[in-house]
Amino acid sequence: MITVCIPHLNTPELLEASVRLWKAQTVKPEVWVVDTGSEKKPIEARKFGAFVCQIPRCVPAHPLEPIAWACSSTMLRCHTPYVFFTHADVFPKRKDLLESFLSWLHATNSAVVGYHTWPRDDWKNDWWRGMVGHSLALADVKKLRENHVHWGYQDAVKNFGVFGGHDSMYWDPEMTFNLHLKKAKLPVLFLG
Repeated sequence: MITVCIPHLNTPELLEASVRLWKAQTVKPEVWVVDTGSEKKPIEARKFGAFVCQIPRCVPAHPLEPIAWACSSTMLRCHTPYVFFTHADVFPKRKDLLESFLSWLHATNSAVVGYHTWPRDDWKNDWWRGMVGHSLALADVKKLRENHVHWGYQDAVKNFGVFGGHDSMYWDPEMTFNLHLKKAKLPVLFLG
């Protein structure tokens, strides 16, 4: 029913605990560890029940772009109706976290349920208000696919006017995702 997407880069010490906690949820998810170029591949995560896939090594246009590739590829390739975006260093405290997110998604007919990216200490403007983060967010895969929602950096530069360049620290994968959500007028339930 739910695929948990964990972008991964050189944090194998976190994977066992992370995968085990997600697999212990009351709603049993598929857990995907999407490696974005680690020096040592996280194949040991398979021992704990995770599906492990790798993004081919290439030079990203932006240092955070591999996270976008992991999120977009999971959303496009998963076989479940929902995808939960998180990170290897995020550990659910509640065993019913996915179940809660799913019930909120259904009760509100939202496309995404998650937390605000605001306030952010590193951004002084409020452009980030109304944007959902990618550390704890559940999304309806069908709604995202139908509206061509994804996370890509190149798309943010080309279609949304986010300025480009490898040194541009302005962009974050959340930006493109949220710009697509707003463009498609997809409802988002913010939990905090």
